[in-house]
Amino acid sequence: MGLRLRLRRILEVVLNVSSLVIVVGIVGVLLALNTIDLLLWIRADLPALLSVAVSFATLILGSLLLISSRKIASNTAFSDIPKLYMPINSSDVPKPVHEMIQTELSRVAAIRGNAKPQVELLPESVGWGKPGSRFEGVRFKAAAMRSLTNLETELCRISEHLRRDPRMTGRGYMRFLAERKVVAEDVGRFFIDKYETVRFGPSELSETEFREFMQLYTALLRSVKL
Repeated sequence: MGLRLRLRRILEVVLNVSSLVIVVGIVGVLLALNTIDLLLWIRADLPALLSVAVSFATLILGSLLLISSRKIASNTAFSDIPKLYMPINSSDVPKPVHEMIQTELSRVAAIRGNAKPQVELLPESVGWGKPGSRFEGVRFKAAAMRSLTNLETELCRISEHLRRDPRMTGRGYMRFLAERKVVAEDVGRFFIDKYETVRFGPSELSETEFREFMQLYTALLRSVKL
């Protein structure tokens, strides 16, 4: 389909150019013969000679403008076409061209669909969430380290007496909450053990480890009693 269309377009260009050259050649030969014939007849009459010369010059110029008007009209028509317009309707282009466009659009759509990352096929991410997943753009370790600050913020909305002393460690703050029966002591201990492992550990968290940590953090929030 593509080769036949290209051959057809090449043939159209050759016929178009050759026909234009033939017409221009015939007109030029006829004008030259007529000019020579008239010059031979009126060569002794200078005013008549000048008048004929001007007339033929005007005729030649008009002929060239008329012949080139087709090219000018074509260029003008092409320049008026919006650059972002893509003919996809069968009425806009010949049927073979329309079929080729539809085939290429379908192929591009298929390539684009296959190029999208399939999250379920990606290996388990470490450090950051997978592209396209619910954790996309999340650094697991940094998010886990913010959990203690988030817990304090939520508790202070309930009571300012639960604000953490700046000199108090995370473990001391969890003990402070457990002594006041704000959180369950065993859940608080499990949470702070995991929190310190994440905070002071040298390695990044995997997605599975981050999920387990967030489950423990959720259990800690559910144990809050005020």
